[in-house]
Amino acid sequence: MYVIPRTFATQQDDDDECVLFNHSCEPNCGFDSDYGQTIVALRSISIGEELTYDYSFLETESSLIRGLVCECNTPSCVGTLMFDRYRDEEFQKRFYLYMSPYLQRRVRELKTKWYSTKCFTRSATDEKRKSLHALEWIQAGEIVARFSGPIDIDNHFITKASEFKATCMVDEHKQVIALYDLPPQSEITLNYHGKL
Repeated sequence: MYVIPRTFATQQDDDDECVLFNHSCEPNCGFDSDYGQTIVALRSISIGEELTYDYSFLETESSLIRGLVCECNTPSCVGTLMFDRYRDEEFQKRFYLYMSPYLQRRVRELKTKWYSTKCFTRSATDEKRKSLHALEWIQAGEIVARFSGPIDIDNHFITKASEFKATCMVDEHKQVIALYDLPPQSEITLNYHGKL
């Protein structure tokens, strides 16, 4: 469950037209590669043509607008925005330099911290320790994550649990597999069996 305040402050001016940009699966704009603060053209833009960017340049699977139906009607339209395009290698090759710094960091993390699009990380404790949680239903036997390096809590933010409280297990291929059906918001836990 998300708590959204009724009042909030932003750094956007009321007359900032950039907040009115629409999404397109074939965008003509993106963000600069230094700080992600400047909108840049990805190609020549005709006079009077609408400026668009791909909302997937900014957000991941835990986006509050996940499931938004796209109406860009371009040949490569994805239909429903799931905010997992940053995981696609072709998308990375084409648009990495135009993604927000946050998303660029997430792409780099995929080299060592792959996890299912049905999961997301969040700070779950008062100590702000990150942990992995189910974003939507995960079925028993489904691959939740994969270790590419050492099997370590910091490589996935998967919380250590006793053998009887763990929600997942690691197989011989370093894949983290759900032991039970996991509802949305469930924390992904693992018994590391002395591997730490």
